[in-house]
Amino acid sequence: MRNALKDNVAIAGAATTGFVAKNSGRSQTSLAAEAAIAAIRQCGLGKNDIDGLCGSWPAARELQSALGLPRLTWFGNPFIPMVDHVATAAAAVHAGLCDTVLVYHAAR
Repeated sequence: MRNALKDNVAIAGAATTGFVAKNSGRSQTSLAAEAAIAAIRQCGLGKNDIDGLCGSWPAARELQSALGLPRLTWFGNPFIPMVDHVATAAAAVHAGLCDTVLVYHAAR
């Protein structure tokens, strides 16, 4: 069986915030934004390069606002965390809906 995504879509980086106590006072949005900024920098990208978001929490539009991303051509909020997020994002890139997707998940 041929894999249509093979050699056409790549994971370019990953970042985390580390573990945070539930009572830390930090919002899930701030945790997601911190990790997202680290991942974007790790890849040598800027906020203008990101045109897709895929994650479950916070909502994509909320993270877009927190990061100051100027344009999104696609976003997805699949229910099942991470494995489905990566597959959904890869499919969106392969389908031409966007070029660069930031995949995220935040939990306290």
